[in-house]
Amino acid sequence: MNEEEILKAEPKDEQAFRVASLIAGYLRDELSPDENSELDDWVTANIDNQKIFEKLTDPAQLKKMLAWKEKLDMAEALKRTREKIESARASKSTDWSQPWKFAAAAILLLTISIVLVSKFVLTHADEEASTPVTPGDIPAGSNHATLILGNGSQINLDSNSKGILKGATVAEIDNGIAGELQYRIAKNDSSSVTPENTLIIPAGGQFKIRLSDGTTVWLNSKSSLRYPEKFVGPKRAVILEGEAYFEVEKDPAHPFIVSTGAAAIEVLGTHFNVNAYSDNLKTTISLAEGKLRVNQSVTLEPGQEAVVDSSGTISKDNANLESALAWKNGLFDFKNSSLKEIMPQISRWYDATIQFDAQIPEHFNATIQRSVPVSKLLHILEETGAVHFNIKDKTIIVSK
Repeated sequence: MNEEEILKAEPKDEQAFRVASLIAGYLRDELSPDENSELDDWVTANIDNQKIFEKLTDPAQLKKMLAWKEKLDMAEALKRTREKIESARASKSTDWSQPWKFAAAAILLLTISIVLVSKFVLTHADEEASTPVTPGDIPAGSNHATLILGNGSQINLDSNSKGILKGATVAEIDNGIAGELQYRIAKNDSSSVTPENTLIIPAGGQFKIRLSDGTTVWLNSKSSLRYPEKFVGPKRAVILEGEAYFEVEKDPAHPFIVSTGAAAIEVLGTHFNVNAYSDNLKTTISLAEGKLRVNQSVTLEPGQEAVVDSSGTISKDNANLESALAWKNGLFDFKNSSLKEIMPQISRWYDATIQFDAQIPEHFNATIQRSVPVSKLLHILEETGAVHFNIKDKTIIVSK
């Protein structure tokens, strides 16, 4: 997409500030369901909006634009553009069909967006660029998943697959944003029966999905979510294996139910994390916002967590939300953690086999970007002097 194509877009000047803020919030995963919907409406309004969005969410493209930005006085550029648009609006004789008007508004959107999102995108891109994967190393995980539709057909998804997916019956499934699925109910749909879909995240993968009711779910590696294309009936029910973070759209008349092997979690509208990996032998529910109930017996307030063991016994305690939500925020956060707790996380994210050649009793504290190759993560743990790692093919060998 060249600069001439960018200037064909048609955002209004006030909207430029709003859209720029939404794009910045999207990149930081800070948008509410309503804001996600607002941004989605803007992106899908026309092809030019979609091109601008793709450009501003592509780190490589943004870097090129920043090179252009550095040559300008950004404050002065913003001021001049605003003055031109304000002057044109004040003139009753202005012909608003003039191409320059749309060009100026597009420049405003791009300029503001670069200022708002460049810091986030460049930081993320530079982290990845500064940690190249050497031969014999294991790269970090990425956005990829498999979607199984109600008719049994399978669709492989990754950061390069984009567009409307075929095969759904009552909803439109949009993979237009890299690493994310969005379900939209087909217009005039009145069906009372809806097929179930399953999104499977393999080892070394992650994915984000926005369900038909507006609920957003981030899925960690080696996880799966089963859900209907459209929610019908008195409850909104999904089945989770593995780990996911939920931001549930409020709907008091239709409770949202997350079922795992050990727990049934009932919410009306809230933000929470569920860790239900089978190799943990327990399910941990950590509440960030709102209120929820576990197995119809234990109610959580924000900042609390419930742990359900293999026998079904539930204990409640204060949650360490920073650690519980670290994976969703692109981090490993180890707080006084043993290698028995750390290595399964590494195994899932890097799709690696773990081999223990020694028992390591020590506990570790570290916060590490999930974007780094595994060798860099292991080197940080080795600096304690308590452990040594060897990488052989896709196996990580733990020794003293």
